Amino acid sequence: MSQAALKESFVPTIPLPTPEPEVEEAGSVTMLLRSPQSFVRLVMQDRFDWQQSLILMVTALGLYSLYGLAMGMFAGGNSLWQATIKAPMILIGSAALCAPSLHVLLCMGGKSLRFRQVCAIVAAMAGLSSAIMAAFSPVCWLFGVSTGNLPFMVLLHVIVWGVGLGCGLRLVAQSLPGGIREC
Repeated sequence: MSQAALKESFVPTIPLPTPEPEVEEAGSVTMLLRSPQSFVRLVMQDRFDWQQSLILMVTALGLYSLYGLAMGMFAGGNSLWQATIKAPMILIGSAALCAPSLHVLLCMGGKSLRFRQVCAIVAAMAGLSSAIMAAFSPVCWLFGVSTGNLPFMVLLHVIVWGVGLGCGLRLVAQSLPGGIREC
């Protein structure tokens, strides 16, 4: 027998099942960081419930508070508690304004997403962007206590918010059926 015939005779004819990748807990920010495709799959299969969205939103509120505390270190005093409260308030206001609008616009665009799925996407965006911003909070704290240059600090925070928002919007684009171009 030739070498080619020997190799062909040992190839399995029935495809072996590939195990699904291990997924973190569905309501965790870790899942969004490690495997955003798992989140997208859960949302598209409508297996991401209200409790998991609430867990993501509460986690995001805590992480935004941490970032707000790092922002408040620049001025100190009352700015510590004011920035710690202000950053999560921005998140709550944005989510409350954007979730209904996103749902209506997606429905008008022909996408059949339930409001629960849209809320899960908004909560995931908030969770992912808050995790990115919390990762930058030590840098913001360090520059906040070591410099008095206000324009630099404003630019630093705009960049950090932009990076967090960009990562969150990328997750939203991945979560929409057909992608952002089809919507």
